[in-house]
Amino acid sequence: HYLYPENTLFHGNEWKRNHGIVLSCHQPAAYLQGMKQGGHEGFFRGLESADRVVLLASHFKADYETLCDRSRLVVIPHGVDANFFRPASAKPQQPLVITIGNWLRDYDFWASAVIKLGIEMPEVQFAVVATPQALGEARARAEAKLGGRIRFLQGLTDEQLRDLYQQ
Repeated sequence: HYLYPENTLFHGNEWKRNHGIVLSCHQPAAYLQGMKQGGHEGFFRGLESADRVVLLASHFKADYETLCDRSRLVVIPHGVDANFFRPASAKPQQPLVITIGNWLRDYDFWASAVIKLGIEMPEVQFAVVATPQALGEARARAEAKLGGRIRFLQGLTDEQLRDLYQQ
């Protein structure tokens, strides 16, 4: 299903009458197998109806060829603009551990690790860039133990993300 800005729900085939569909896939092969049994029918219907399926690494291709026509697969390697995302010229003043992302993150484990590290190394600060939904209860657990030593961020611009990395 696709959601238009007006919050009107359309099925992919209806939407496709006037648009092409490009699906960008980040799922590794091991995760795809679990998705087949885990009720992700919409993802597989999306693969069937997509005009192009963009894969982030060439080693994903063989697995996706079993799921959709190989002529629709395109590999665009995932990479980083090293000219933009470059180290800071000055050394950071205090250690900062950064965690970024929502997809396939285990924030319950993250909270346990951050709490343990934070207790053992009181000079370390933490930043996490994720949605509140992805963090779930892990946020409250980590905040209760480490308080103001964790910054919770979301919706950063490229410049803000670069600045965070440089810290």
